[in-house]
Amino acid sequence: MSEETEIQQQQPPQEEKQQEKQQEQKVQVQAQPQQILKVQKRDPPGENATVFEFEVCNNCQEHAWCTHHDENKYTQLYLDMQAAIEAEIPGSFCQYNKSKPSTGAFEISHNGILIYSKKKTQLFPQVQPIVQRLKQFLDDLENKRDTSKYADKKEKKYNPPKEKKERPTFQTYMKQREEEERRAKEQKLEEEAKQKKEEEERQRLEQERLAEEQKRIQEEQEESARKQAEEEERQRLEQEELARLEKQRQEEEAAQKEEEQYQENKEEEQQKQE
Repeated sequence: MSEETEIQQQQPPQEEKQQEKQQEQKVQVQAQPQQILKVQKRDPPGENATVFEFEVCNNCQEHAWCTHHDENKYTQLYLDMQAAIEAEIPGSFCQYNKSKPSTGAFEISHNGILIYSKKKTQLFPQVQPIVQRLKQFLDDLENKRDTSKYADKKEKKYNPPKEKKERPTFQTYMKQREEEERRAKEQKLEEEAKQKKEEEERQRLEQERLAEEQKRIQEEQEESARKQAEEEERQRLEQEELARLEKQRQEEEAAQKEEEQYQENKEEEQQKQE
C-alpha cells in the first residue's frame, strides 16, 4: 500500500468531519437541562372549602427510560385548571399531589370520589369542560344523585362556538359596492381639491417671491441711479470748483502782471525825470 493511500485512510473526508461536528452539536443541545415548572406550596384549605384532590404525574425524569412525558405539560395544565376552578367555583380549593402520584396520572377526585381519570380515558382533560364537570358533580352530590358515573365518563372535546358569518344578499352587496364607490369618488375629489389648493398656494407663493424679487431689483436700480446722479453732481461741482479756482488764479496772475507793469512804468518815468 502506498503512502498516499495510508494518509487518506488516516484523515477522514471534510464531509464526515462536518457530520460529526453537527452530531456533537445535537447531542450538546439535547444534553442541556430543560427548565422544569414547579407548583408552589400553599396554605392548607379552610374548614368549609370544597377540596378537589389532584394526582398529577411529576418527576418525569425518573421514568424517562420508559416514557416520553413532558413534565411541564402536566404542571402547566394543573396550574391553568387551578386558576379556572378557584375563579369559577366559589369556596373551591385545588390540592396538588397529597401523596406520591402514579406514572402518567392526571386524576381529579373529591372526598375519595373519582371525578376524572386520565389513566382510564387516556386523554388529557381540558380546562373549561372540567370546570363544567365539577359544577355538575357538585350539583349531583348535593342532590344525592349517582356520582360513580364520573369515573368512567369520557370528556367531550370542547369546541368554542363558531361565529356565524351572514352572507350578504345581492342588494346588500350592491349597496356596499355603491357606498365604496361613492367614498372612493369623494376621496378622489377631496384629493384633487387638496392638490388644486396646494398648487394655487404654490403659485401664489411663487408670484409673491417674483414680486419681491422684482421689487428688490427695482430698488437696487433706483439706488444705483441715485448714486450715479450723486456721483455726476459731485463731479460737476468739482469741475465748477476747479474752473473757478483756475479763473481766480488767472485773474490773480493778470493783476500781478499789471502791478509789475505799473511798477516798471513808474520806475522808467522816475529815471526819465532824473
